[in-house]
Amino acid sequence: MADPSTKVWATTTTASLTIEELARIIIHLDSEAQALLISLMAEHATFSVPMQLAYVSAEPGLTPKGKSLMRLIGDYADPDAGEAQR
Repeated sequence: MADPSTKVWATTTTASLTIEELARIIIHLDSEAQALLISLMAEHATFSVPMQLAYVSAEPGLTPKGKSLMRLIGDYADPDAGEAQR
């Protein structure tokens, strides 16, 4: 299997994306690409991730569905906790 970090996920042309477009792209990535994305986000985090998550949780723009997704990601990060949800 090819190294997923070398796969071209976008064209080489410069493009502007809205947050909605970016969300649609990320949610439709396959599981391997989503795992790589999350891992790379963790590697590039140069700030307190718990503090950033607290800020995000307090944002008025975070919808109930958004909070639910955050919970699901946390639940499924722990296979034992996530198993109860499946």
